[in-house]
Amino acid sequence: MVRRYASTPAERVAVVSPLLAQAGRYRLVTGLSRRLGVARQTLYTWKALGRAVLERAFAPSTAASVTPSLERAVLTLWGEGHASERGMPRCLAAVGQPTVSLGTIAGVLAEAERRALRWCAQHPVPADRRALALDELYGTQRRGRT
Repeated sequence: MVRRYASTPAERVAVVSPLLAQAGRYRLVTGLSRRLGVARQTLYTWKALGRAVLERAFAPSTAASVTPSLERAVLTLWGEGHASERGMPRCLAAVGQPTVSLGTIAGVLAEAERRALRWCAQHPVPADRRALALDELYGTQRRGRT
């Protein structure tokens, strides 16, 4: 019959913490094994699990996939709705978009800025002042009538 060590998560944290903090200390695992009545392999398993959880907790988060609909929603909220970056996650959740981090929103806005600057660089400003004046005069009236 296999004897299982009954412990709470808090007790396991108290056991795994010194295992991680004092890794390599001579006879630490053996002493804990005898004191707790747990197999050394169980302690090694808990140590590996604790290390994996800590590494996952402190690893850089993976960027959320930015779909075209999410990008359009963020840019619409920013440009037309004058929403702040911090207010956008609530607005997006209200319209059924998935949870979006501030980093993702900032990334979408930064990418839009890069694309806009690239577009402006490819379309130079007319050298002739008349072209600018006509653009200002007829910018809202597409047929040229006043």
